[in-house]
Amino acid sequence: MKKVGLFVFLLFILVVLQQAVAGSSIAVTPGAQNVAYVPGASYELVFLIQGEPEQEFDVRAGGELADYLELPSDLITMDAMGTANIKVRFTVPEISNPGKHSAELVVAEKPEERIFGTPANVRAYAAVRAPIEVYVPCPDKCADITFDASDASLGELTFLNVRIANTGSSNIIAADGQIQIYDPENNVVAVIPLIVTQSIAPGATASLNSEWRTEGILGVYTGKATVNFDEYSRELEDGFKVGDLIVDINGVSPTQFYVGDITPIVVNIQSKWGQEINNVYALVEVKDSGNATLARAETPTLPRLSAWSNSNLNTFLTFGGIPVGNYTAKVTLYYDRETNEKEFPITVEIKPVITQEEKKFTFDGTFAVLIILAVMIAGLAYAYTKKKRQRYGY
Repeated sequence: MKKVGLFVFLLFILVVLQQAVAGSSIAVTPGAQNVAYVPGASYELVFLIQGEPEQEFDVRAGGELADYLELPSDLITMDAMGTANIKVRFTVPEISNPGKHSAELVVAEKPEERIFGTPANVRAYAAVRAPIEVYVPCPDKCADITFDASDASLGELTFLNVRIANTGSSNIIAADGQIQIYDPENNVVAVIPLIVTQSIAPGATASLNSEWRTEGILGVYTGKATVNFDEYSRELEDGFKVGDLIVDINGVSPTQFYVGDITPIVVNIQSKWGQEINNVYALVEVKDSGNATLARAETPTLPRLSAWSNSNLNTFLTFGGIPVGNYTAKVTLYYDRETNEKEFPITVEIKPVITQEEKKFTFDGTFAVLIILAVMIAGLAYAYTKKKRQRYGY
């Protein structure tokens, strides 16, 4: 009977978990709509909702300007093709703060009332938001400026992207600027001019882009952009990585081994590449002074090494038959049709012998632990027997 109850409980959990993770897919097109800032103007906007045939969705207004968004209904049902159109009305209010403001059409999967007697809120429900955005211009000359520098391999181009959006009420006559490139040691290694842009109308966006062929050392660089628009100026900063398809071998541990032992060895590696590297492994060889190989072992393959990350590769080396002395551990790293090699000094020694006093101490300590465990077990057994006798009266 207990087994049947356990089976029913596990089945229940399985069903609930399946319901919890099996969310529906919702799509709203267009993903966002923009309207002009004309206080009092009313806009009728249409959104296409996609889901499952005959599926119901809750709809509501959200965002900062939710009070100005009118919906035809708070519930919508998909047709036989799994689509539905919803027509909303947005009235632009008076807004005192310049910049972007928005209301949101929120479409959410309608919760089921119960799932096998369990409240439906034990599962996750899909929801999407489609913003209706309005830009309020500055009464003066204003701009939103962004700067982004892309990662690049050493010797390749990094792209320096500056975008300037006119959020004011008058034209920006001209915009220009420059970008200073700082290397990982904070030295200025290049000054790159930006393309000059003429006449950016209110609400319009322009690009002032450039590029730089990377050079120097590997690491994280910094681009500091100075952007000028008419009589105004703005400074922005972004970091980017300059790397090559290189995986460094930082070291091996341990570097001291004992004759006859089978010893675990760890190879620490560091990616210098800005993308994931697949299938990385290492071959470790113990070499004598004449470059003869005395022992070798290959690590298991690491399926993925993340960009710029540090990781360990593990294997075992056998030192049977290798005499005491100084040797070299040669590590050959294999990755993405590339190899890297590095050598590290190691020593092989005689394993220290444990004295009789040390053995006696170890034995006595172990024996004491065993005695304590035996006493604890005997005590538990006595307590259990006594309780059983009291319960059944014998």
